[in-house]
Amino acid sequence: MNRPFLITISLIVLCLSKHIAAENIYKLTIDLSRKLHSVPPTLFGIFLEDINHTIDGGLYAQLVRNGSFEHTNSLEGWSVDKSSGVQIGVEQVDPLNQNNKNYLRACLEKPQHVVRIVNKGYDGIYLERNKEYLFSICAKAKQQQAQLNVSIQDSTGQSYFTKALTIASADWQKHQFTIQTSDNISNGAVVLTIHGPADVALDMISLIPNDSFMGVMRNDLVKMLSDLQPGFVRFPGGCLVEGYSLENAYRWKDTIGSPENRKAKPNLWGYHQSYGIGFDEYFSLSRSLGAEPVPIFNAGISCQVRGAQIASLDQMDCWIQDAIDLIEYANGDSKTTWGAKRIENGLIDPVNLKYVGIGNENWGSDYREHFKLFQRKIKERYPQIKLIFSCPPNYEGPSFDEAWLWARNNGVDIVDEHIYASYEWFLANANRYDEYDRSGPKVMVGEYAVHTIGKRNNLQAALGEAAFMTGLERNSDVVIMAAYAPLLNRVGWSQWIPDLIWFNGLQVYVTPSYYVQKLFMNNLPDVILFSSLEEDELDDRITGKVGLGTWKTISEFDYIRVWDRDGNVLLSDDFDGNAKSWQTYRGNWSTTNGLLIQTSTAQDRRIYLGQADRSDYTIEVRARKKEGSEGFLILFGVKDNNNYYWWNVGGFQNTSSVIEKALNGNRMLICSTVPRTVISGEWYTLKVEVSGKRIKCYLNGELVHDVIDEANYRGLYYSAGYDFESEEIVLKVVNPRPEGKKVIVDILNAELVHQVKTTILTAESVDLENSFTNPLRVCPVEEKQSIQDNRFEFFFERNSFTILRIKSNSVE
Repeated sequence: MNRPFLITISLIVLCLSKHIAAENIYKLTIDLSRKLHSVPPTLFGIFLEDINHTIDGGLYAQLVRNGSFEHTNSLEGWSVDKSSGVQIGVEQVDPLNQNNKNYLRACLEKPQHVVRIVNKGYDGIYLERNKEYLFSICAKAKQQQAQLNVSIQDSTGQSYFTKALTIASADWQKHQFTIQTSDNISNGAVVLTIHGPADVALDMISLIPNDSFMGVMRNDLVKMLSDLQPGFVRFPGGCLVEGYSLENAYRWKDTIGSPENRKAKPNLWGYHQSYGIGFDEYFSLSRSLGAEPVPIFNAGISCQVRGAQIASLDQMDCWIQDAIDLIEYANGDSKTTWGAKRIENGLIDPVNLKYVGIGNENWGSDYREHFKLFQRKIKERYPQIKLIFSCPPNYEGPSFDEAWLWARNNGVDIVDEHIYASYEWFLANANRYDEYDRSGPKVMVGEYAVHTIGKRNNLQAALGEAAFMTGLERNSDVVIMAAYAPLLNRVGWSQWIPDLIWFNGLQVYVTPSYYVQKLFMNNLPDVILFSSLEEDELDDRITGKVGLGTWKTISEFDYIRVWDRDGNVLLSDDFDGNAKSWQTYRGNWSTTNGLLIQTSTAQDRRIYLGQADRSDYTIEVRARKKEGSEGFLILFGVKDNNNYYWWNVGGFQNTSSVIEKALNGNRMLICSTVPRTVISGEWYTLKVEVSGKRIKCYLNGELVHDVIDEANYRGLYYSAGYDFESEEIVLKVVNPRPEGKKVIVDILNAELVHQVKTTILTAESVDLENSFTNPLRVCPVEEKQSIQDNRFEFFFERNSFTILRIKSNSVE
């Protein structure tokens, strides 16, 4: 089933038993007789959205930019050099068709008139020596025949290919021929030259390599996707689906059939989408990759992050019908309207579409009402289709909790979560799905990526993602799909970083994150095995100073007391004196009339008291809000300004109560939000009990939170499974620490063949990245080794992701 991934620069000698000793020895037990659950083949996939010129200027092999003159700036990508008196411009009278209304018209009245029309693509057009390219153009002559010279020139103006076309018809005609150059051209241009007298119209100007994948896609980029072996392809978005208005929303019917009949439009990401790759190509690509297509539909709501335009309920029929028609287009036979259309467009076999997503990063009552309409009407006709419900762009907080509550109560099949977070968050939340309800909706993590400082595609980001993915794999009974995002980025044309694959007009390089994705997809087991890790007992008790804080709010505090579990008072302050014993981090803090007052309305105002090593204590304080948009912050476990806990009462615009934890300055929620509002002028008694890593929060005597903090760093992150076809145990281990870890691996109820294939992704520094000049700076290395028995020792390198494939038969 799985083809092991091999990239060899040099062999790394990794002895299983003879290595530098680590300080702590871990024991990892795997029981081959305890198979927990099957792993869905869709678990890890890709998300293809036209952002960063992923498609136009990227995967779409078209070398001419704006060959249809349909961009908002209709001459974008073109330059014109003309004689005085030549009239040239974009017109719409008698167009090629109603979906492609713009064309270029040039009128040259005199024999001495000449015009040169030049297109350099995206960064200059790149052509390879002796490679064939198909040039095509639609043209017509209004009064008399005209000659059009087509040439390929380099940046100096030297021509490498020239061909003359005679434009004789007054009706639109398509002309095409093959171009081949004898030299490589790295910064070339398509040059169209017209001599007078002439009156010609030009449209759909195209130059595509003859060997392009399916005739339209860049082979090198498709190979990068194919090498991943993705389980699904989510398409076409993303925010692209929503559009910046409902008129701008992605409509799949505009993207099928012959390219000249596709109705192109501006892209939400700030450029034009030609639909040279539309739903026909998407379905064909998915089939070629052996991946399930997962199309996403607009829910009748434009991008909410950018200010939503929302269709009324009586306007929803067309949006719902679009989804129903696509299912018929994908799965219908020749007797159905849209099935026949698919066959006419060249997709003979049904797609067997199973999944449909409704909306992207949508939230609120309008979205839920719209989803319910989609759900009812699609399920009536296609009950087997699994519908994907969108979460808001935030992956925690009140709107996220509200979305999940609604999904559980309304028969949702799959919930789509999007997670762009810090390296610290991904490490601390690798077990995020351990406690998810197995009887509720399944989870699709439709977009995720580690955003390190500077949003770099370095090894550290990749290791954070790998640690998180071990949790996805272990919990693949509830998480059934996950995709890194974004997938591709054309250098110099990006809107979003980091990205999985970087390219220009000629080259491609992949990131450490790409190798993590590839290693997981290429080594996907069939079932998850029971496994457990014994390691040195970690002291993860909550320790640190206590403190008070506000967020965009002026508040008063009256009498704070902290005592230990035996009732001994550790510190107290009635604020009758000054606040000199307190350490101010931010804010305007002062004591007046027995009250501690904070008068700044800025964010994150804090003050601390106590010792850094305090643990197992209770804090009680009275607080009153004077004015502002939120409530109070009660701090505990404060190590320093970047590592602390706080109970946020009246947070999220004074709607909720929640406990948050900060690691290296990156805050995360460690519990679900509870609705709570703080009323100005009222006194509240707040109490926090800290015992070990358990936190209990009381508001006016009422228990609001009872939480055990599991959002902690671990020494190692791992998952273990079994591949039936290769008869191998597949063990994945991530060590994101700066020191190596010695582990005793004990495999129970197995008959080992004593053959191990190891694949290791690591580098000298977690800051290292790949580039065009050094594309293999961070890449995996594979080797084969042998073991003597079912219990062996392995040293996991520092800052590494390791896969062991151990040949084994079960003895059960």
